[in-house]
Amino acid sequence: MTPLSRKQREIRDRELLILDNAAELLYQEGYAGLSMERIAEAIEYSKGTVYQHFKCKEEVLCALCIRSMNVQLSMFTKATHFNGRPREKMVAVLIAHHIFVQLFPREFANLQVIKASLIRDKVSPEGQKNLRQCEDGCLSSIAAIIHEAQQQGDLTLNDMSPTELIFGLWSLAYGGSILMGSDIPLADLGIVKPEATINQHCYRLLDAFDWQPLTADWDYKETCERIRGELFTNELQLLKQTL
Repeated sequence: MTPLSRKQREIRDRELLILDNAAELLYQEGYAGLSMERIAEAIEYSKGTVYQHFKCKEEVLCALCIRSMNVQLSMFTKATHFNGRPREKMVAVLIAHHIFVQLFPREFANLQVIKASLIRDKVSPEGQKNLRQCEDGCLSSIAAIIHEAQQQGDLTLNDMSPTELIFGLWSLAYGGSILMGSDIPLADLGIVKPEATINQHCYRLLDAFDWQPLTADWDYKETCERIRGELFTNELQLLKQTL
């Protein structure tokens, strides 16, 4: 791989600076508080310099979304390579999601804003294509686990597609994570361990589809310990340093 020239490194580093500061502005002040002018002020460059990298703030948001989704995809890919049965790999995806939310709370919160249709409509066709490729990559990695389970005879879907099953799991995990990040006093409502509660709902959904091995027949606590120790040691170490 050809090394980057000094000029290319400067361009790359400046783009990273723009994205990092834009992510913080979006997290702190929301979509309405983000502008090319505010980004320029934050990085102490001219507005024209920012426009050399991105045509509008929606393009900045698109780049942020792609960056975050690539991190998610790398973690989901790790999950698909777990040495276990397909359902254990799906548990690994669930754990990967939880770790991502905890390790990158700003990025997770920003994704909820960035994915709004009004923002996507203002992104260039190329940007929309790149965003769709990231989304398809995440979806495909999870769908591959379901196809593997079907091929091995661990799962039979009679009246539902793999994508529809993913949507149900996604709704539970993603929606639960949003509620965990809200100001709702979950502990006061009796939800002391919300992440564990989300997991239990996901397990029961998979049990309802008779996805083998069932919760009653398998030690998924031991599976979770293996997943954390074999796949996400580095991420969990980083998480400890942030707490």
